[in-house]
Amino acid sequence: MQAPRHQQPSAVPRAQLQPGIVLRLLYFLFYGSMACWVPFFGVYLQQVGLSGGQIGLIASLRQAAVLVSQPIWGAVADVRGRRELLLSTMLLAVLILPGYIWPGGFSFLLIWTLLFGLLTNPVGALIDSLVLDHLQERPDTAFGQVRVFGAVGWATASLLAGRALSGRDLRLGFPLAASFMLVGWLVARWNTLPSRRATALGGTWHGASTVLADRRLLTLLALIVVAQLGMVSIITFYPVYLAGLGAPAQLLGLAFTLQGLSEMPLYLGAAGIIRRLSATRAVALSFFVTAARIFLYSVIRVPGLAVAVEVVHGLCYALFLVAAVDYVNSIVPAQWRATGQTLLGAAYFGAGGILGNAFAGYLYDRLGVHGMFRVNAAVVLAAAVLALLLLRSPVRMPSPETNSQS
Repeated sequence: MQAPRHQQPSAVPRAQLQPGIVLRLLYFLFYGSMACWVPFFGVYLQQVGLSGGQIGLIASLRQAAVLVSQPIWGAVADVRGRRELLLSTMLLAVLILPGYIWPGGFSFLLIWTLLFGLLTNPVGALIDSLVLDHLQERPDTAFGQVRVFGAVGWATASLLAGRALSGRDLRLGFPLAASFMLVGWLVARWNTLPSRRATALGGTWHGASTVLADRRLLTLLALIVVAQLGMVSIITFYPVYLAGLGAPAQLLGLAFTLQGLSEMPLYLGAAGIIRRLSATRAVALSFFVTAARIFLYSVIRVPGLAVAVEVVHGLCYALFLVAAVDYVNSIVPAQWRATGQTLLGAAYFGAGGILGNAFAGYLYDRLGVHGMFRVNAAVVLAAAVLALLLLRSPVRMPSPETNSQS
């Protein structure tokens, strides 16, 4: 039998990148975008005339948006699809970030930050969830081996942004950040990613509430909030601290580049540390190191030494992140993975950020930046002790990089 003469030509399949490569690129571009503006945001707010209390309020409002919306976004992603929501929120970030260029004063910055936080905050947690979905079938690959590309993106973009913004208007960082995010959106849009839905795995909206019934999860989230009372001052006021010591924007960029570089070996080696200590003790260790780091800020008056302290950032952040993600992933059902990770983000960036930024702004206005750091070091030290006492696991917890059945 002869084939029809006028057969329509078949569509040529579009070449796509492997999911593992796509996820690594997303980490690189997302954290590269963040590095273009987050390290300079506090200094920018100070330059436009805001007080320490106003800076703390804006930062707190951003965290409030995370607290309110991120768990909702996580449940929506689990039910409707994680990749689909990732594309939407990344595109919104591309559109909103350049709006910070508008010289609207305190009220405008307050409202714009609320809008940005409500609409774009789940991007990082959604990438984490997609990575965990991807690694579920690849037990030979560690979460940190993928997440390290976020540190590479942060270090690279921090160095580039520091040089680009040195001696120039810091508002230029916002369109630069939007450019990184746009490339990330295009990468995610043009390639297929593993995107599971709770409905496809037997989950329902009602099932999401059961995640909050786990006392182990609630204890971890509560301790993170306590620790963030002191830790969040690193994010918000470290740039202000360096600027007060006379450091130029280029040195600030170098400091955040050093942060990214210090994360890399920890992401690659965190799985081994967790196997030896357990995820809960790794969290406590990260809190102890963070307390020492903040205390050093309180006594250092030389910019170069303040930058050198950033070599411990990997122990403070990368180890904490991998251990916390590991723990949450081991106790939350797979169909509610995005919900669990967004709750983690809501505690770290949301509730803890709200209280921590308000607390840091209050201390900054009354005690100055060095006095603020001394108090916050004591707060984080207390959280570290509580973590040792309260975080317990009845069985050895599997990590996302070693457990293919979670």
